[in-house]
Amino acid sequence: MGYEFLNDISCAELNSQNKEILYSYDWIIKNFQDFYQVSPSFIKSDRFYSPVPSHLQHKQGNYFEWRLYINLVDGYIRSHLSIGLTAIQTDFENKNIIDLKERSADHYFELFVKYNRAEKYTPVGKSQRLNSFSTNKHGVSSEVSKFNETAKIFPGDHKTIKADLMVRVNFYKIENNLAFISPSNFIPYEQYFDDDVFSDIIFTFSGNSTIKASSMYLATKSSHFKRLLKDTRKDTSKIVIKMDGVAYDSFYRLLYYIYTGKLDENLSFEELLDLYNETSSREIHDLKQLLSCRIIDFVDDNNLDILFTLALRTKNNVLKNAVLKFSAIGYTEIES
Repeated sequence: MGYEFLNDISCAELNSQNKEILYSYDWIIKNFQDFYQVSPSFIKSDRFYSPVPSHLQHKQGNYFEWRLYINLVDGYIRSHLSIGLTAIQTDFENKNIIDLKERSADHYFELFVKYNRAEKYTPVGKSQRLNSFSTNKHGVSSEVSKFNETAKIFPGDHKTIKADLMVRVNFYKIENNLAFISPSNFIPYEQYFDDDVFSDIIFTFSGNSTIKASSMYLATKSSHFKRLLKDTRKDTSKIVIKMDGVAYDSFYRLLYYIYTGKLDENLSFEELLDLYNETSSREIHDLKQLLSCRIIDFVDDNNLDILFTLALRTKNNVLKNAVLKFSAIGYTEIES
């Protein structure tokens, strides 16, 4: 739940559809009733990571490391539970001697419960926005004491009823910085794309379709195009390159992205795959990253083999980890 691998959190800022929330992590506690009755009063999650907003990465590193915890309070009766988020020092923070209390990580907690597998999780609590960390017995943490009454989790005060909890922590976007999406210092040249006056290359496709581009501009954006154009003889004012076996739509989207930094929002899984393969072979690395982050939203049982093979062939850890994570979650659900 949430991205468990460092390579996946690089997609968070790209894939977030929420204007306020950068990243969310879900911690599921199955059979909470057993913990309530017989376990110690404190339970903690596995470690997980959240991305640092791109405009702060030079000061705070690329990611933060955390644990969530629940603490049952009010002695024997355990009438309330507290929820906290503990900061764990990253290598970047250790190397640069950064105090964990200085983290820029505005967030809030949500609590959900369900009583059988067929149900959806029902919300039972939500905190205010939090932005400060202090030292307590769990470390440098942000905690909401007495976050919720346990009576809201166990209806009718039936403390033995099966109840699965989900604790969610949502991290706010501190600033809506779009520099992460496009190449650094990107200047759009949309007005020059496919333009006769400013183009010296014509790419031709089956069906008499053509796309015009600038050899100098493409060479500055891709080492593939630089090598291709360097070895191409220019006998006239225009270089004509036949694109045999290349889909016009995918190549048009690739060149349009190079010129504008824009990519259609509603591409299908098949269109994304075609464009990813084209992009990978043309060495457009920022577009490859963007496509990887779009593709992982489509991971399901029907395409695991395709995506895992693609990840290995193109040495893509984002795709590989998304497939492994999906498989692990599916195994856990079957096992439970």
